[in-house]
Amino acid sequence: MSDGFAATEGDHSAGRDDSRASAAGSAAGDDGQPGGNRGAMSDGFAATEGDRSAGRDDSRASAAGSAGGSCGASSNPGAPTRHAGATKNDGAFGLALLLAGLAGWVDAAGLAGSGGLFLSFMSGNTTDLAASLVHQEWPKAALIGAVIALFVAGVAAGELLEPLGGRFGPSLVLGVEAAALACGAALHWPGLVVPPSMVPYVPCPLVFAMGLQNATMHRAGGIGIGLTYVTGTLVQIGRALADIVGRKGGGDRVVAYGAVWLSLAFGSGCGVLALSLSPLAALSAAAGVALLLAVGLAVRGGAQGGHPVARHDAGTS
Repeated sequence: MSDGFAATEGDHSAGRDDSRASAAGSAAGDDGQPGGNRGAMSDGFAATEGDRSAGRDDSRASAAGSAGGSCGASSNPGAPTRHAGATKNDGAFGLALLLAGLAGWVDAAGLAGSGGLFLSFMSGNTTDLAASLVHQEWPKAALIGAVIALFVAGVAAGELLEPLGGRFGPSLVLGVEAAALACGAALHWPGLVVPPSMVPYVPCPLVFAMGLQNATMHRAGGIGIGLTYVTGTLVQIGRALADIVGRKGGGDRVVAYGAVWLSLAFGSGCGVLALSLSPLAALSAAAGVALLLAVGLAVRGGAQGGHPVARHDAGTS
């Protein structure tokens, strides 16, 4: 019985092991099937993501190509660039230097008879105006206020006149400026008696002329131009020097703005020398230079059939 019982128990044990083996096999089979499906799904998902990624890459490549095409169009030699204005408006920068020198000449020559007032430097006049008001120097404040208002009126008049002249607009503005300078010179004619109350206002035609000159051009050689003042010019020189230190370029701007500043300084020196002859001679010479520039631009504009010098070139600063 013991042997029989042992045999029976052995059979039961073998049966349980076979059942467990079958269950394990079934489990393995079950797990294998879903696992295979998951693997296929993962492969399919990866393939789908790859297609999407490729699509995105193709879209980005197309966008980059379009951008490149746009940039290529912008870099077309016929499109405006920073230096296109200097090339297109040949002589504009040279004219700007001449006008800056003329402004320095007039400012220095007129300063002697203006009682210390600036003819084109309105920042200094504004400071003097504030000081006069604080000290209750009413006549002086009235004079300075009139000078500032007349300068602004000259700028406005120039901006209104220039479009009326069409391609001769700059010539028209310079012609009116020459006339205003001639009036200022005539007030220094020997023997001319000016009422004492009006003597402080003798420089007013010169102030109006300096306001007019600012309407002749706004840009030349790819940079903004201040024709009768240099504070902004010196600021631009400082910015360009900072760009040079930061290795961002700027050397061309230092040269351009430096040339404008030197032109005004040189003109001022010449004005002082001319003033040593007489105020009439100094201011008459300035009027003559403005008239010559006006005639020269008119002749050039007539010969070219277009604007001899555009006030706004295509450059940026």
